[in-house]
Amino acid sequence: MDILYTLAAGTDKLREEYGLPDLNLDLSPKLLKAGSLAPAVAEGGLRPMKWGFPAGGGFNSVIRAEGITSRPIFRSAFYRRRCLLPADSLIFIIRASEEISAYRAVPLKSSLFSIGGIL
Repeated sequence: MDILYTLAAGTDKLREEYGLPDLNLDLSPKLLKAGSLAPAVAEGGLRPMKWGFPAGGGFNSVIRAEGITSRPIFRSAFYRRRCLLPADSLIFIIRASEEISAYRAVPLKSSLFSIGGIL
């Protein structure tokens, strides 16, 4: 399963939602996949980060919370480099033999939500 997410909110919306100072980032609408540069809210404001953990020549975008502190590759990052990834939808792509299905999830009451991340 692959997971992508979209971010179409502009800088004004992000400043309002997260209480951020003026933003000097290019926040044109994006479809983000693991390994791409994504805006992350962390201490000190909003900054670009590469989304996902390097894994097998690519990037892993899904890490289960269960046991994250017991796995050495994630332990230090989990305690020291947590962040939020602003998004307005998640897209799940599921490949089963010859078929590919895509599902898009959007929030019901807000235009933005946050995905927990590790820098």
